[in-house]
Amino acid sequence: MKGDDMKRNFRQLAAWKKAHVLTLEVVKCAGKIPLQVQEDLGNDICNSAMAIGGNIARGCALEDPEFRDSLEAAVMSVRDVQMQFFLL
Repeated sequence: MKGDDMKRNFRQLAAWKKAHVLTLEVVKCAGKIPLQVQEDLGNDICNSAMAIGGNIARGCALEDPEFRDSLEAAVMSVRDVQMQFFLL
């Protein structure tokens, strides 16, 4: 896929689609977190999950080296979500 095509069509990327589905599931799960930790940990998990797709989409507007950096940031956000779920 050419760089220009990716800049216009981030919604067609499999990684973004999976990140979007993950975000929807995380938001649904966050609502089931016990109230005493829901505000802090629930918000953190949701924000980290949203950052995955956000970094992918943002990277699609950039040139290749910066796009790679955005994908690396998305991977780090995946790790954040994993760690936050370990706390539950």
